[in-house]
Amino acid sequence: MSQEMKSIDARNEEADEIVSAFHCFGWNLKSSQRVFSRDTRADGAVTYQGVTYIHSTTDTVDYTRLVFERMTDMPHYDELCELEEEFWELCEQTAGGRPYVPPHADTMEKWARHFEPDLRSSEEKKRLHIFYGILTGIVFLVLASVMHVFYELSTMLSAVLMLGMGTLALTWFLRCKAAKHRALKKALRTSSSVYRTRLEELYGGIMRECKQYDKSLARMRSIINMADHLLD
Repeated sequence: MSQEMKSIDARNEEADEIVSAFHCFGWNLKSSQRVFSRDTRADGAVTYQGVTYIHSTTDTVDYTRLVFERMTDMPHYDELCELEEEFWELCEQTAGGRPYVPPHADTMEKWARHFEPDLRSSEEKKRLHIFYGILTGIVFLVLASVMHVFYELSTMLSAVLMLGMGTLALTWFLRCKAAKHRALKKALRTSSSVYRTRLEELYGGIMRECKQYDKSLARMRSIINMADHLLD
């Protein structure tokens, strides 16, 4: 009889789930060991008023090492290996999770109102940022020049400069938000709008990801059932 072995370093909270998955493909848990270590190292020191302060970093390692074994001459070994390989590939594909879609957002319009996606093109965003960037620079230079000429009023002019820059920043933010809202509003009201096309593409992509995720999960459940049948 010949055996094969496999070692897995798993997160502690995922160890039981991984053991269960491996059992489905004929693996037996040979050993399980909690690995924990904490290492503190000095990164540098600063001396202030005769007192030395040492900066340190602590690295913590904490995981569970699982060791499995399986007989290579067991019945249906090749079929189990093929199913196992496909199963773990699907696990990797679904590791990011299913795109979140609220239960009440069952249409494109409801989904768009919930998430409020930004449907503007990169060129539209760029033009708006360039405009306000140039405007901000001009206002700053003008106010800075006035401060240089009327330096005796520098305190008051500094306050004006700060107020002006703050007002511009707020206006910049509000204009960006308004442009985003306006694009979404056109997408929801006008079926022939370019924003509508972008919304349809975005929503369609999300729905395809959800469908593929559900399909992968269904296939994983099917693989587990097939593996259980082979092990019976």
